[in-house]
Amino acid sequence: MGAKESTFDALSIVPTSFNTSVPPNSTTPPLNDDDQLMSRKDRLALAAPKLSQIRQNLFVAGHNAHWPSTSTYSLINCAYEVPLPLDNILSENISVVLSLALRDGATQEIIPFLPMVLAALNEAKTPVILLCQQGVSRSCSFAIAALMCNESLPFSDAFSQVKASRSICSPNSGFLCQLMELDAQLKSHEKRCQVYVFAPHAAHDISTWLLHTCRLPSSRAFATSTQVHRDSRGYFIYIGIDCIYLWRGKFAVEEQCSEIKKQLDKLYLYVWKEKLLVIHTEIDGQESKAFMDFVTSSTESQVVNYGHLYELQNCNTIAVENITSKGEQEELKDVIEFRVTTTIDEPWDDIKNYDSTDLMSHQIGWLHTTEIDYIWLGKDRDAMWNEKIIGQKLREMYDVKSIIFVEEGNESDSFWSAFETGY
Repeated sequence: MGAKESTFDALSIVPTSFNTSVPPNSTTPPLNDDDQLMSRKDRLALAAPKLSQIRQNLFVAGHNAHWPSTSTYSLINCAYEVPLPLDNILSENISVVLSLALRDGATQEIIPFLPMVLAALNEAKTPVILLCQQGVSRSCSFAIAALMCNESLPFSDAFSQVKASRSICSPNSGFLCQLMELDAQLKSHEKRCQVYVFAPHAAHDISTWLLHTCRLPSSRAFATSTQVHRDSRGYFIYIGIDCIYLWRGKFAVEEQCSEIKKQLDKLYLYVWKEKLLVIHTEIDGQESKAFMDFVTSSTESQVVNYGHLYELQNCNTIAVENITSKGEQEELKDVIEFRVTTTIDEPWDDIKNYDSTDLMSHQIGWLHTTEIDYIWLGKDRDAMWNEKIIGQKLREMYDVKSIIFVEEGNESDSFWSAFETGY
């Protein structure tokens, strides 16, 4: 496509040079020097109302986009947990075709959602808008993946073309890692996952079941067919050379098998662009000899247990750790931590794996770093909690040093840099 070759820095996982020419069918002007020298805050503000065109039928937007009033559009909401502003709800000509509860954090897996996103994109009868809170990370990641799968573009070219159309495109480090893994998997069968577990997405989204890749503990390396412990409550999918084994535990319902086959069909059709292999169903305790030979190793292997995923079915919300005062100042750790509260008289909730969706307008956020404590003030917080009172209360309970207050919508670059470092 005449794209400029991108180079990679040894310490970076994103291209260090971009093809900033306008992608085909794009109406978005290319980046200029002024755009690239602007602060993050100013670039976000400039891009907020824009509906960025990636391809003729593909757009990316954030919550403050100026919605088109003519023609009809389909919308994929990548962050439906975060409501749209009341003064910028969708117009009637935009129909939501898919809603995903994705968090903008480095531990969030997005590739398991890719088959359904690509299916929605390719089956839509109208142009599609990929939406997330700011149109920076989640939606741009899927736009990049769509170009990689639909047009066989390498990651570097797909990234550059989305970046050229939407200058604030900046997937978080976890998403970038997954996109680069996808790039390798599209080029080589040997790089692909051999074993999937079908289970709920996460504790905050237990109704969505997905094909999760089975990986070794504390690693991005895929587990082999001999390394996965099959839980009797679950479903495990083994990819062979000429067939697929779908194993169902004795306590797992048969009805889910049809959904597994649908997701496998979308994976092969839209991601790998290959014919789906023959699927053999195996029942716990009634396995065929061919299957047992496939999953049995003559050598001792590391066993990976995924039983915890099925325990999510009993969860309704993500548990957070309450940080309470014990009548004396609590010593803070020399790590980046993020906490929130609705009123300063209540304990702070310690948020693990936080992202920008945890900055809620009715709350107060506390970002603790090794040098500075940032207090983020939501615009709809209780009006009685001003900087003086918050600072006094905080110092009474915790050993804080330097406090910087930031107002919602007026965050500094240093705040965003510290906030994102803690992902």
